[in-house]
Amino acid sequence: GYGELALNSLPGKIGDQDVRDLMLTTEHLIGTGQVDAGRLGVVGGSHGGFLSCQLTSKPGIAHRFKATVMRNPVTNLTTMLGTTDIEDWIIYECGLATEEERIRSAGGVGTGAITMGLSDADLHSMWSKSPMSNVKEVTAATLMLLGKDDRRVPPSQGREWVRALRVQGNVEVACYEYDDNDHPIAAAFADADVWVNTVVWLSSYL
Repeated sequence: GYGELALNSLPGKIGDQDVRDLMLTTEHLIGTGQVDAGRLGVVGGSHGGFLSCQLTSKPGIAHRFKATVMRNPVTNLTTMLGTTDIEDWIIYECGLATEEERIRSAGGVGTGAITMGLSDADLHSMWSKSPMSNVKEVTAATLMLLGKDDRRVPPSQGREWVRALRVQGNVEVACYEYDDNDHPIAAAFADADVWVNTVVWLSSYL
């Protein structure tokens, strides 16, 4: 769906509702002959990177994707909590705080105030919504693109994912990190390099 109603329905359901929306779209495109079901790839950054991780790791659908390119993705909500400059986003999107609480805490981002009341159950909920909880399901060739100066989704998130895939040893994986670039990886030299590498990666594995 579209609009504020659809947007406000997502907190507490990330990694589920948004993934189902994407799979419904994918199935429609396959059914109408616009996409080859045997050559599926996914590209995304930030929350789109989170969804790229989800699609390529979710049991039952991960095997359908042959390649992925991720730009500064959210991979592990529990470890991101202590490193990001938007900890309130994590708490809110995991359904652990109301919009009013999120807005009230925004002025204190980085103070840790919003995280003080988290329980073991809250942390488990965050982990269960994290792609990292299913990383062993990944079979898609994975290209990771990281801005070294990103404070929104710190590069440690992408590094966790890459490290896990390399430990598994059965997935093609590469990682490029860009100096003097933050969340958008928007510097001209980096932006060009990102898209050239994206095209080469997808052309190689799809």
